[in-house]
Amino acid sequence: MKFSQAIESLRAGKCIAHEDFEDYEFIVKQKTNNVSSEVIPKMNSLPDDAKKILEFRGNSLCYRNQLIKVYPCGNITSFIPTAEQLFSGGWFEVDALE
Repeated sequence: MKFSQAIESLRAGKCIAHEDFEDYEFIVKQKTNNVSSEVIPKMNSLPDDAKKILEFRGNSLCYRNQLIKVYPCGNITSFIPTAEQLFSGGWFEVDALE
């Protein structure tokens, strides 16, 4: 499928992959999520300095429109498609049971 179709699949909560990914790698759109300022100090995913700044400012965190790539070992990273991936086909939905 084209990337425009892949985006619609991501919006619908589907997992997708590209033909140039390694086996069992896929991307997913993280769900929109708000993290209150009370929860930030307990987060393991933020360095202490970032927590201090956010606490000082009284900020909450708002996760929006993030794509993450999931690797077979369970690691995840942010994902930004290459120009080739944007303009080529080769995207497909990943079935959870495959």
